[in-house]
Amino acid sequence: MKTQTYDVAIVGAGPAGATAATLLARSERRVALFDRAAFPRRAARAAWINARVAPLLESMDVPVASILEHPFTEAVFHSADFSKTARPTFAEAPGFLIDRMAFDNVLVEAAVAAGVDLCAGSNVTGIDRLEEHVVVHVDDREAVQARLLVLAVGRGTPLPTRLGVQPGAGGAVIRSAIVEADVGVSSLTAPRVVVVLGLSREGSFAVCVGTGQRTSITLNWLRPEPDVRAVLAQVCRSLYEHEVVDVDLAQTAVKAPVFANPTSFALDMETHVGKNMLVVGDAGGFIAAASNEGIYPAMWSARIAAEVIHEALGSKHPQDTLMSFEHKWRHTMADYLRAPSTDIHLLLPLIFSNQAMADRMGAAFFSGENI
Repeated sequence: MKTQTYDVAIVGAGPAGATAATLLARSERRVALFDRAAFPRRAARAAWINARVAPLLESMDVPVASILEHPFTEAVFHSADFSKTARPTFAEAPGFLIDRMAFDNVLVEAAVAAGVDLCAGSNVTGIDRLEEHVVVHVDDREAVQARLLVLAVGRGTPLPTRLGVQPGAGGAVIRSAIVEADVGVSSLTAPRVVVVLGLSREGSFAVCVGTGQRTSITLNWLRPEPDVRAVLAQVCRSLYEHEVVDVDLAQTAVKAPVFANPTSFALDMETHVGKNMLVVGDAGGFIAAASNEGIYPAMWSARIAAEVIHEALGSKHPQDTLMSFEHKWRHTMADYLRAPSTDIHLLLPLIFSNQAMADRMGAAFFSGENI
């Protein structure tokens, strides 16, 4: 750390935190960025991201070509029993296949290049929000002081709860489990995103993504029972039997990590504004309900937060300016985050028999449009 006093302290160096840090530093704000993980991150992880991320990355002076090498134009929807298939058509690529860890590394590198002080590999043990500033305590190091705080931690971390940030109670809970493998073990037979729809009447689904180096299969389960890992194992077996992947990952799936988050989390939260603090990214529930994709909405929420914080730092009454964050993100992001207003289970016969409906489902899933 170069100094112990900052304009902004950001906890969480994932896509949301790194985005906010870079944009604020480019606005000549002094920023400290904290994360318990060490960077660069070494493990690979296959993922997809909305194509709208490209102009956002360009505004951060991130070398877009280095991390958005693989646009995909083909997506495939399968029914739960794989008896039906639909292929939505797109006027242009709806997204990119990425290595999630490499993507995170590039974002953090951009933040450091912009002048952000990175404190990685350290655990934030406490945060004091005082009247005029915040104090961040990191392990046994000297406390760091900042005028404002951005909370950008990931799903399942306890810090938001300790700071009084609570998810809304309006949405159903999605439990997700993921299994991954190197290409040498398992790969998609073609570079595309495969979605298995209708795994439960409530709308549970699975997503299979391959990047060229890595394949991931994620189950998003909206029922309390049965065991999520058992369902993921069956999905893995079906993907193998129907030659979507070339190895059965069912045995790996029984040990898959499971995490939970409410749908429409951001829309149900009472507020994302606290004393000298904004909450963005996963911590604020900025996750697309239709696809459970969180990278792009996390970065989008962080961009809005950076604009508000930059204005607040120049304001006579910073807290009043921070309050504008709630209106600004809801005005621009609410429709993207909201779950489809139609029961997807009832639409499944049309999705698999009508091209126009398949296209609408593709636009809803990958671009957040209303089905």
